[in-house]
Amino acid sequence: MKRAIGTVLLLLMLVSLVPGVAEARRENAMEEVLIDGFYGGLAGALVGAAFMAFKENPGDHLDDIAIGAGVGVIAGTLYGIGRAARAFAEIEDGRLTVQMPTLRFDLEPVGNDFQPRWSADLIRVDF
Repeated sequence: MKRAIGTVLLLLMLVSLVPGVAEARRENAMEEVLIDGFYGGLAGALVGAAFMAFKENPGDHLDDIAIGAGVGVIAGTLYGIGRAARAFAEIEDGRLTVQMPTLRFDLEPVGNDFQPRWSADLIRVDF
């Protein structure tokens, strides 16, 4: 039990050490994806530690922290990829950049079934 409490306190201290990184403007997409994955892992580890509190013998379930962190890293990374998705043309600060667009795959409901749909953004304008 002491080990679990120590782990949770360590994670809380790590989160409090880097608040400015999340607020800073992220210049490249890879940095954004990595930071979102990192924070997703921290949040997942905290959720995993919270689940341990509801177990009969919390010390026997330390792997819940690792499972939560793993799921959090995956979810945070996917969220970061979605935020960093690029369009074919982007206009930002009066500059036009042309690049390879990010292809997206969706399942569109059609009646009682789902139909696959591919899409890509053609232009993105920040204002």
